[in-house]
Amino acid sequence: MASPVVESGSPSAAEPSTPLEIDAFVKANTGWNFGVNLLDISFMMLGMSLVSRETVMPVLVSSLTDSKLAVGLIGATVGLGFYLPQLLTAEYTERLRYKKPFVVTLGFLGERLPYLLIAVTIWLWALRAPLAALTLFFIFLGMTTFSAGAANPGWYDMIAKVIPVHRRGLWSGLGHSLGAGMGIAGAALVGWTLARFPHKLCRALWAGLRHGDHLLGRAGAQPGAAEPGRQRADAVHALSAPSARHPARQPPTTAPF
Repeated sequence: MASPVVESGSPSAAEPSTPLEIDAFVKANTGWNFGVNLLDISFMMLGMSLVSRETVMPVLVSSLTDSKLAVGLIGATVGLGFYLPQLLTAEYTERLRYKKPFVVTLGFLGERLPYLLIAVTIWLWALRAPLAALTLFFIFLGMTTFSAGAANPGWYDMIAKVIPVHRRGLWSGLGHSLGAGMGIAGAALVGWTLARFPHKLCRALWAGLRHGDHLLGRAGAQPGAAEPGRQRADAVHALSAPSARHPARQPPTTAPF
C-alpha cells in the first residue's frame, strides 16, 4: 500500500490553503496518483497470489509440522491481525495531517519486510530447527498482517484525498480486475513451479522481494562438488519431501491448486 503518491498537504508539496487550491492541486496530480495506485493494487494482488495464504502457506507449514492446528492458525492469524488493528489505529490516522508517511513506513517495514524475513527463516532453519522456523513464520506473518491492518484506515483516507470521487470507482474496479487477472497468472506460475520443482518452494519464498513487491523468483543452484550453499540447497530439497521426515506421508505429485 506504500504508493509514491502526491498527497495534498504532504511535506514535499506546496501546501494549498483554500478549497479551490486544494481541488486544483488534486486535479493536477490525478493522473499520476491514479496510475501509481492502480499499479500498486494490481501488483499487490499478484504478489499475494504468489504467497497465497490459502494454498502456498499451508503447503509450507505442512512441510514444517504435521499439526493441522498450525495450518488452521494461518487463517486465524491473518483475520485477527488484519481487522483488529484497524479498530486501534482508525482514530489516530484520522487525526494525522499527513497520511502518506505513516502508510509508507508501516507498508514497507511492517507489511512487506516480514515476507523477506519469513523466506530467510525458512532458508536458514527449516531443516535444522523446524519448530523454531515455524514459530518465527507465525511471528512474521502476524507482523505483516497487523501492519497491513494498522495502515489500512490511513491508506483509504489517503486514497480519498488524492483520487477524486468520480474516479475512485474506475480506479477500484480496474485495479482489482487487473490484479485478479495477474493473480490467476501468478497462481498458474506457482502451480507449474510446485508440480515440476517442488523442492524449490522454500527457495522461491527466499527469493521473494529480491525482484519487487512480493514477486517471487527462482533461486536455483548449479550442480558442482565445490558449490557454495549446496548443503543448504540439499537441506531445502529434503524438507520439501515429506516422506524424508515422515515415512508414512507421500510427497505431492501435483500442485495443490
